[in-house]
Amino acid sequence: MDRYIFIHVPKTAGSSIIKVLEQILGPEAVASRIDAHFDEINIEHYCRHAMIVGHLRYDQLAHFPDRRILTFLRDPVDVVLSKYFFYRHMNSQTADANVPHVRLCKEFSLDEIVEQQDEFKTLFNDAVWRFAAKGRHSYAMSENEALMLACERLSACDFVGIYENLADSIDLMSYTFSWPPIGELPYENVTAKRKSLRDMDSQTLRKLLNANHLDAELYRVGRELFEKRKRAAWTKMILAAVPSGTGSANSMASVSSNSSAIDRNPTHAAEPSITANDAVIIRVRTASRNGDTVRFRTGENCQVNIFVLAHRPVSHAGIVFRIVNKYGQVIYGAFSKYPDEFLSLFPGEVYEFIFRLPLNIAAGEYSFTIDLISGKVGMHSLLHYVNKACPFEISGSPAEHFLGTVNLGAAISMEASSTFAGEYRIGERIDFTQGGNARSYMLAGWSTPEEFACWTDGDTAELLLRLDSLPGQTLELVSTVYPFCPGRELKVAVAINGVSSAEWRFSISGQAQDVRTVIAPEATPGKTLHIQFRFDRSSSPAQLGLSNDTRALSLAFRSMRIQAVGV
Repeated sequence: MDRYIFIHVPKTAGSSIIKVLEQILGPEAVASRIDAHFDEINIEHYCRHAMIVGHLRYDQLAHFPDRRILTFLRDPVDVVLSKYFFYRHMNSQTADANVPHVRLCKEFSLDEIVEQQDEFKTLFNDAVWRFAAKGRHSYAMSENEALMLACERLSACDFVGIYENLADSIDLMSYTFSWPPIGELPYENVTAKRKSLRDMDSQTLRKLLNANHLDAELYRVGRELFEKRKRAAWTKMILAAVPSGTGSANSMASVSSNSSAIDRNPTHAAEPSITANDAVIIRVRTASRNGDTVRFRTGENCQVNIFVLAHRPVSHAGIVFRIVNKYGQVIYGAFSKYPDEFLSLFPGEVYEFIFRLPLNIAAGEYSFTIDLISGKVGMHSLLHYVNKACPFEISGSPAEHFLGTVNLGAAISMEASSTFAGEYRIGERIDFTQGGNARSYMLAGWSTPEEFACWTDGDTAELLLRLDSLPGQTLELVSTVYPFCPGRELKVAVAINGVSSAEWRFSISGQAQDVRTVIAPEATPGKTLHIQFRFDRSSSPAQLGLSNDTRALSLAFRSMRIQAVGV
């Protein structure tokens, strides 16, 4: 029989998870929780149980060998908020009320705590130091050493769950350990009287993220592990359910490439993101000194603007930027990050990375490959990438001779872009017809508005809106659309700020339909809404022999409104 140990990182739904473990394994199989005073526990007594749980350091696992390890992580900024308000409102009569960090949380404001973070090590980067622990002197190691060791040990865990995806995490945990599934999730020890992320001002969030930059990186690694393992499990189950002879793993897992022409859709990204959409590249554009263009002469100065939208907090963000020729060969590369230079991203904010360089390269067709990364140099994680971004053309040199593929060094700058998203008043009608206001919110994936509507063009279409105020209640997206799905069903996956929100299905082509999608509260941490529509397959009328129209059509949007549910 397998034996287990649960590293309970504080404020990651541990009490609820322990209830789940008791439901699955039986209360007698789960040992009482190990909290403080590890040196005083009876190790032999705990070893009798199938499941050991507690606020354990990784080095303490050596006392319980040959056990499968499970743990859960949570957005580190949210962890600090939960801890702070939990301690601040703790009953003064409880035994822990006089513990130094509890007493200080009662006395000081959150901003004061952040300013004195060195005095409150138990509040900040707790997960990294817990996983990197080497006895009581763990804090003596460097931050880089601690982070690398913590990531290595986290990756060695048999299961890593994510608080923000609790239901999926519990299901994946049951699958991983061949346990029976559970029904309704219990919610235990929820911190009352606390502020949420959406209630915090951006300056405080920035301070909290910077103070927790180590845990932010470990959390990202944990999310990558979770998403990778979840997809592998789901794929395995799907393949097991598919009758033999109906397809192969290769055919199911293939991703089509749909690169755009020079003058069409220069921001189209054919590749999927790597992680769970913590931040995404939403637009790439090029300009000369005369304005936006995709045509240059050899030696002409070029400015490349890369816009990034954060769905969740990201620390140490940067861009890897490459020029690629039509054969896929890298001509030049640049890196926006230096050892002591980084940019923190905050949910709902748009950021602009600017590269300025002379195009000292020969005539031909080129494009950009762009990686959005996080983490300190040498330990970074890939968040999102775009291949064949913003294709451009170089027509030749104005001089008889030129110095080719030299002196390409880029001047680089990074800044918040507060005016990028179009302002939107909740309840206002967005008009997609010719002369309507939808253009203010469109990113990639749209054709030119027509008299009756505006068609999507490609496998995805995106909108970006900035609400005039924070929503005080649950919102819904109400759209009027015309599907293009002759002879087949059209499926549309809808994601809002990286959160999967709905799947629309259409079987009648050309008929106006109204669709409603409730926007989950966790999808609106701030005022910015990034709405993504992903189509299972787009068709051109020309391919189907219906007309000469070569656009890849899926939906024609006539109107849209974001309003309170029930209006």
